Amino acid sequence: MAKRGIHLLTDKQVQNHKSTKPLRDGGGLFFQVRESGSRDWFYLYKVDGKQRKKGVGSYPTVYLYIARDEAQKYREWRKQGLDPIDHEQNLKVAKKIEEALERAKSKTFKQCTEEYVESKKAEWTNLKHARQWKKSIEDHIYPHFGDLPIQEIDTPLITDALRPIWTTKTETATRLRQRLEAILDYAKTLHYREGENP
Repeated sequence: MAKRGIHLLTDKQVQNHKSTKPLRDGGGLFFQVRESGSRDWFYLYKVDGKQRKKGVGSYPTVYLYIARDEAQKYREWRKQGLDPIDHEQNLKVAKKIEEALERAKSKTFKQCTEEYVESKKAEWTNLKHARQWKKSIEDHIYPHFGDLPIQEIDTPLITDALRPIWTTKTETATRLRQRLEAILDYAKTLHYREGENP
């Protein structure tokens, strides 16, 4: 009769196991030797009556105590009604998104402007317009906040940048305001910034 409970294996049993028949450590954790000779851990559980098998890691990279910690984590997830395979995948995706957002938020206004202009090249067939568009930003905006992260651009910064030319070069200031709005909308679409367009 098979032993019940968890932590049924010893390090020596795992180390010496040669058979392709899996060893049970209990609580859903198993150790196996594959036909190829590779040795690894897996966690066995059921979701909606269907058996699922989640890889835990290769031995000896993942020792017995590490495999047990992982299995315990999966058991906790099961108690919460989570499927370990799906939940771990969701966590990985969420982490990648979070990391991408953090990287994106460090993009400067200048970098976003360059990207935006590059993305519009096919649309802007008039090269003179494209040059003027970019030059106006370089001359009037970059000195104020070109090197700041795009996430930090707010209404006071924009107001300070436009104020000196608002009455003397009204048409330029109006165009710049529209161009800033377009760049900031672009940055929000690509998740380089959050919040309303200032």
